[in-house]
Amino acid sequence: MWKNFSQIPAKTHSNNGYTLPEVMAAVVIIGVLAVIAGPVKSWFENPLADATNQTVGILNIIRMRAISTTSAYRIQPDPLDPTTKFRVEIAQTRGCESSTQLTSDEAATETQLEVASTNGLVIGDSVEIGSDSEDNEIIATDASSITLGQPLGTTQPANATVELINNWFNDPNLTEEDLTLPKDIEVTGTPENWSLCFDSRGIANLYDASGTIVNNTLTLTLTNTFRGEDSQVQVLQGGSVTVTN
Repeated sequence: MWKNFSQIPAKTHSNNGYTLPEVMAAVVIIGVLAVIAGPVKSWFENPLADATNQTVGILNIIRMRAISTTSAYRIQPDPLDPTTKFRVEIAQTRGCESSTQLTSDEAATETQLEVASTNGLVIGDSVEIGSDSEDNEIIATDASSITLGQPLGTTQPANATVELINNWFNDPNLTEEDLTLPKDIEVTGTPENWSLCFDSRGIANLYDASGTIVNNTLTLTLTNTFRGEDSQVQVLQGGSVTVTN
């Protein structure tokens, strides 16, 4: 009897792996994709640009917070890591550090006190006057006097120091990660060992290493130590922030 060979199932072959041409084709494709992806990766990953934007963002944020919360904010290099990290603090006073002197003897019952200067003192600040640091809140100022919300309480002589009672503490809204620059980025400031304070009006007050206020522009130079590139962020005396390359 003749067999019906059409009904006999064909022999199947298992796939034991890739052929050499297939492997070579895959290698070529991967190589082409790597060449294309290289420039794209470097274009997206720019630590210097990221650090510059981060620094500008921090400065603008704390200035706006100083205005909105009517509290002084200051930023300075972190003492433990001054080249790669910032420290941001908020004060319980509205103005940045300021010091002046009484120009006349003041009785315990006085509320309006004559002073040499009111620079840096604003309404709402608490001040220490000579040996008296209790409940001395400023409710008004003019060019040569400050007015307290209640009587001084103790007699103080002329030339007694009048200075802000500053209670600085870290701003909990900014994390350590927010204040740390990307890898390979270092920052230096002019002047060196600078400290910048925004008062409740958003005005920038710049201090040098000795703690003396200086009427200069703060220049922060951000350097990519791996590529040898840098950019500059400047804070003008009025408080505005600019970027130069």
